[in-house]
Amino acid sequence: MKLKKSRTDKTCHTCKKDIRQGDQYGQKSKRMGESGMIAYDKTVKIWEPVYAKVPLCAGCAENGGRA
Repeated sequence: MKLKKSRTDKTCHTCKKDIRQGDQYGQKSKRMGESGMIAYDKTVKIWEPVYAKVPLCAGCAENGGRA
């Protein structure tokens, strides 16, 4: 995973370690919610999941985001 330099203080999503300004960190997309389909009154409602980028410290980024 490619690392970049942090411009602000962050917290690692996996191990909850602090990422200080100037430290190397990675980012990973995390899925928030689920996709699905529901029918109301013969109409179909479809929604897609939302993805958010979460920061990972250099150690967790080397492991692919796994704890």
